[in-house]
Amino acid sequence: MKKERLDLLLVKRGFFPLLKEAQAEIMLGNVIAGDKKISKCGALCPVDIDIRLINRRKRYVGRGGFKIEKAVKDFNIVVRNQRVIDMGASTGGFTDFFLQNGAERVFAIDVGYGELAWKLRKDPRVCVMERQNVRYVEERDTGGKADIISCDLAFISVKNVLPTIKKLLKPEGVAIVLVKPQFELSGNKTEKGIVHSKKFHKQALIYVKKYVINNGLKCANLTYSPIKGKKGNIEFFYLLSFTGTDIPEHFISDVVDKAHEFFKDR
Repeated sequence: MKKERLDLLLVKRGFFPLLKEAQAEIMLGNVIAGDKKISKCGALCPVDIDIRLINRRKRYVGRGGFKIEKAVKDFNIVVRNQRVIDMGASTGGFTDFFLQNGAERVFAIDVGYGELAWKLRKDPRVCVMERQNVRYVEERDTGGKADIISCDLAFISVKNVLPTIKKLLKPEGVAIVLVKPQFELSGNKTEKGIVHSKKFHKQALIYVKKYVINNGLKCANLTYSPIKGKKGNIEFFYLLSFTGTDIPEHFISDVVDKAHEFFKDR
């Protein structure tokens, strides 16, 4: 019996228009092939195998929606009725997730212009803040502090926005910060912009933790994103808060190990 990659089968059969969408659903564990849940995009399956999808109530305007979904689940965060600031909103994957999960209000901030999806622009719960450098956003710009701050920034280190996060977060609030190791390390630790080694992933996360503590915040939890960055980098989420205790370094090592195991055959 001829076999083919599961992600390609999903596209050929019309489950998804794009390969990356099929791969995202597979990695989230939402694809059943035969009678088994398969989480490897490259898994070879008989071309006539029965395929069904589960947990597809929510769809997002961008890949970020799938990323933040896992982080919120892993961190056990309640989104309903919360006031959210989305730093680096871009097309709005994070914002879309928060709205679909009952956020009261989302401030979608981005330095760019015209990127946020139309369905989010017209949603009365969204305050679109374009052409705004998050480093210079003040509490008066958002009309108050946030229960939840999400952060997905490109080309700069997380350390640059920690003062703003501290300034805009409620005392009992939490920040979910996407750490992209390639922007936290010197160039000689990347290969064509990609960080490959566990050692450097751990190093990047320890660097960020140090900056977080220096800014008066806690690294309360850590997880990895279920989807790599556009160039193939493994990414991580820190949960920041004002209270609680910082995770120990061995916890960081454990999460990095789990991330590498998860992406081993992907």
